[in-house]
This record gives sequence, C-alpha cells and structure tokens, in this order.
Amino acid sequence: MTGLENPYLSVTVAISGVIISIIALHYNRKQTFAAEKSISIAQEGLKNGFIEQLRGAVDQLGNEKLEIRLGGIYALERISNESEKDYWPIMEILTAYVRMNSIIDKDGNKLNSEYISADARTDKRIRYSECDEDDPIVELLSIDVQAILTILGKHKRVYNSEEAKHLNLSYTYLGKAELEGAHLEGVNLEGAHLIKANLKRAHLEGTNLHRANLCHADLDKANLERANLKWAHIRGSLIEANLDRANLEGARLMVDLKGANLKRANLKWTRIKHSFFDGGANLEGADLEGAHLEWTCFEGANFKEVNLEEAQIIYPEYLSFDQLSKVKTLYNTKLDEYYIPLKKEYPALFENPHNNK
Repeated sequence: MTGLENPYLSVTVAISGVIISIIALHYNRKQTFAAEKSISIAQEGLKNGFIEQLRGAVDQLGNEKLEIRLGGIYALERISNESEKDYWPIMEILTAYVRMNSIIDKDGNKLNSEYISADARTDKRIRYSECDEDDPIVELLSIDVQAILTILGKHKRVYNSEEAKHLNLSYTYLGKAELEGAHLEGVNLEGAHLIKANLKRAHLEGTNLHRANLCHADLDKANLERANLKWAHIRGSLIEANLDRANLEGARLMVDLKGANLKRANLKWTRIKHSFFDGGANLEGADLEGAHLEWTCFEGANFKEVNLEEAQIIYPEYLSFDQLSKVKTLYNTKLDEYYIPLKKEYPALFENPHNNK
C-alpha cells in the first residue's frame, strides 16, 4: 500500500493540516495560543468525513475580515451539531479563540487583540475598579467573541467523569456579555471579567468562578449550585438565585440576594457590605465563620443552623433576636451592643462549640 492509499496517513495529514492552521492562526493574531489542540484531541474528532469542512472553518478564523471569521464560527457550530464526535474538539477550538482574542492578565489588565474593534478599544491596559464605581464604563465585546459565547451557551451536555473536558474561558474579558439563560455548567471561568454581564437564569452549576469579577452583573434567578466563587468580586443582583452549597469563601459582596437560596453555602471570611438578604433569603446551614457583614439587611432571612463563629455583624438592619436564636453558634461573634441581652437568653450559643468535640 502506498502512502497515498494509506487511510491512517490521510487522516494524519488532515489532522496536521488543522493543527498547522491553528498554529498559523496563533502567529497571525500575534497572541499566546496555548498548545491545547493536541493530536489526540483532533484525531478523536476528525475521523468522520468533516475533515475538509473543519479545516476550512478553522482557516476562516484567522481572516482579518469580521464577516469571514463569523462564517468560520457558524460553520464550526453547524459541524458540531451534525457530528457528535466533532462536538468537543470544536468547542475547544472556539473557547481557545475567545481566550486568544479577549484575554486579560492575572492582574486584571485586558490585553488588546489585533482585531478588537476600534470604537471599543480605549487603551492597551484597562483598569478594573468597577466594584468601587456605581456605573463604570465597560468596553464592549467584539461581535465574533459574543457569537461564540452564544454558541457555547446553547449546549446542554452533561458534564460527568466519562464525557467531558470542562470548557476553558479562564482569564477572559467578557464585559457586557449576553448570556441570559446560557448553559455554562462546569465551565472554567476562573479570573474572568464579567462586568455588567447579563447572566439572568444562567445555568452555572459547578462552574469555576474563582477570583472572577462579577461587578454589576445581573445574576437574577441564576443557578450557581456548587459553583466555585472563592475570592470573587460580586456587586450586582442575585435575586432568587440558587447558591446551594456554593463556595464563596473570601468573596467580596455588595449584592441584592432577595429570596436567594444560600443553603449550606460556604461564606467563610467573606466581606459583605450594603447587601440585602431579605425577602425570604435562605441561609440555612450556611457557614459564615469569620465573615464581615456591614450595613446589610436581613429582614425575614432564614438563619437556621448558620455558623457565625468569629463573624462581625456591624450596623445590621432588621436582624431580630428570633433570627439569631436559631443559629448554630455565636461564639466570638462581634455584635452591636443592642444584642448583648441575647447572651443572657441564649447562653449556649456563645459557648465554644469545639469543647464538646
């Protein structure tokens, strides 16, 4: 059998062509493109007759003209819908494109892409102090990046041990992203800047939002069950959001959590200011050890079995004796003088909970 007749050689040549296209895209766009498109990933997804279409679509991603890049993006979406085997390799190509063209460094500075639209670009290094501003000016996403986010948000694949690699959008700039109702379960958004993003009713179960910037984002009715929000910055609306067992350790919050579910959430060492836990917010079993809560409204919130050990509660609004009587512990909790009588009425709450262990 000659080399040209060898089907494995043909597949290898095709795979190499796609890898070369990706490498060429890397140099054409003058950005760091991590070497994530390994031969094994490509080989898994290119054995089914879509080789030429996939190669052509990837080539289009490197074109200077927006309309051609969009054509490549939508071609990849079509192939992913028609070919089950190609789905994950294509999703990884699209997320790599976003990382390359909408990237920030780990200090939160956006690094300009060659093709970010001129009317959106302001400066090569953009500061991010949005959490301290009431209405910050936010750079718009490029059209092609938003198109990819819309595609990614449509997927309803279950992330389990057998199926998938979690999509990687870490340290990307996604300001004002339109992601209402998007399916982003399990996606890696570590360090992402989602300033003023629309995430209403988004599916963010198990999503990694470690150190993410969610200032002025709309997360009303979003599902963040078991999401990792450790050290995240959140200033915005989480009305009726589901944060059951979410990890918010060390997060900075200035949020509206009316009616939100924070049952069993980890809120250790969080800094919470000017926030609202009223309207039936459920904190049952939440861990607020060492948390700093200042000028926050708790009217009607459920405090059953909440751990407030070493927490600081400063100038609370509508926090009743009845609510505090239901907590797990108030050991070493800093409370206003108004609550001193609570110690006489419920002395057990102020005892060291570790003595009985």
